[in-house]
Amino acid sequence: MNSPSTPIALPGDMFVYVGSGDGSLHRRRVLDGSPFDAFPLGDQTPALLSSVGSPTFDLRNNFIYVGSDAGIIYALEKP
Repeated sequence: MNSPSTPIALPGDMFVYVGSGDGSLHRRRVLDGSPFDAFPLGDQTPALLSSVGSPTFDLRNNFIYVGSDAGIIYALEKP
């Protein structure tokens, strides 16, 4: 993972979420930081990939919000 953002986690959750320069939001294991899965965002054409920033949680609605350097804000339902 290149250019990782500041990771976030909820207390008691077994994952941390981190944006990346590869255009994806990554989910990693809290215990050891190992990769679990990733959520590609936007156009994944290599020339158009944009870095994904630090995510934030909307606890009331169960969403994760994350912005990109392309100026787009994505809302993903927390898995």
